[in-house]
Amino acid sequence: MQRFAWSATRIETHFQGTGIAIELTDSGNNWFEVFVDGEPTMVLRPMSGQHSYPLAEGLAAGEHTVAIARRTETFFGIS
Repeated sequence: MQRFAWSATRIETHFQGTGIAIELTDSGNNWFEVFVDGEPTMVLRPMSGQHSYPLAEGLAAGEHTVAIARRTETFFGIS
């Protein structure tokens, strides 16, 4: 399990397939920028508690990179 609290903290991974989701436990006060294959694709505003969120869907089959970067400050809670 990865945790991050500082603004601009980023988690990145490579995957094979057409989509990927993240299971995230959050305070419900944070915002995250999502990047797929190096391009910004969405802003994720998670709900309070533990939930699963799709980060990419419907991609061409193959290898991809996804990154999620925190946009909010530490006082909004650890994710």
